[in-house]
Amino acid sequence: MWPTRQNTWNLRDHSSFDSRRDILAELKRAADAAGVKLGFYYSIWDWHDPDFPDPATFPRYKQRMYAQLKELIDNYDPALLWFDGQWDAVNPVNRWSPQDGAELQKYLRGLDPGLSSTTGSARSAWSTATTAPRSRRFPPRPSRASRGRAV
Repeated sequence: MWPTRQNTWNLRDHSSFDSRRDILAELKRAADAAGVKLGFYYSIWDWHDPDFPDPATFPRYKQRMYAQLKELIDNYDPALLWFDGQWDAVNPVNRWSPQDGAELQKYLRGLDPGLSSTTGSARSAWSTATTAPRSRRFPPRPSRASRGRAV
């Protein structure tokens, strides 16, 4: 949906949406103004990306996915990322593994330790619950600037 630097597949460039606008930045501003915690859905399985199902190119796909997630966190500071797309599949084969899920969790924690996230999949130990305890999923969070990070 956002104008990612990782590929050209985004809502802004493939719809009638004004190419000078950033729909996620607008959503973030509106959520902040209303006092609503912002969360995003992210599909692990990228159906249009030929690198996903191919074992030889899957590492390239994963590298772009990580870069996109960093863009989401750095540019929009979500409180939640909700993932799916790790189900078993045969044609094409789903290359995502429980190890990939564990690596993703570690990567996200390094980007924002306060981020709540879930994969929504039984294929990883990091599956059906958020990584933050239920009582702490959406605590009041200081702004990115006040946490000492660049906005």
